[in-house]
Amino acid sequence: MPTTPKFHSGVGGKLTAGAADFAVIDWSFTTTNRLAEITNSLSAGWAEWLPTVSEATGTANCVWDSNNIPDGGTGVGPLDPFRGIDGAADTVDMTLTCGTSGKTYAFKAVIESVAVTNNNQNDAIKFAVNFKATKAVTAPAGTSP
Repeated sequence: MPTTPKFHSGVGGKLTAGAADFAVIDWSFTTTNRLAEITNSLSAGWAEWLPTVSEATGTANCVWDSNNIPDGGTGVGPLDPFRGIDGAADTVDMTLTCGTSGKTYAFKAVIESVAVTNNNQNDAIKFAVNFKATKAVTAPAGTSP
């Protein structure tokens, strides 16, 4: 018997990096497979593909908070891209919360960039963070029809 859909509002979604929560305007998370073409003479003129490596990337647009600064240079902030190359310090434990559902994506992330935006329109200062998952991603559990 089909399950009844259970939709959720995006309000309440957040980004957590280490122990720091950031007020999210929106976030996106994309998982992909790298594909290797393996077309051969038995493919009957159709391309054949083999998934080889899974990867995940994302971006989050957040409100900048002077009590919870995302970056700070040389690994100071929880979303600082300038961590150096020294193993565990290169990554941050990241969790993306899916709105009001309470479900999350959890993974170790490498921070690619942080861009702070300040305008002169009486609007909150914002920042965008781009990241890539490194190693496995724990996706939300749920049921499938």
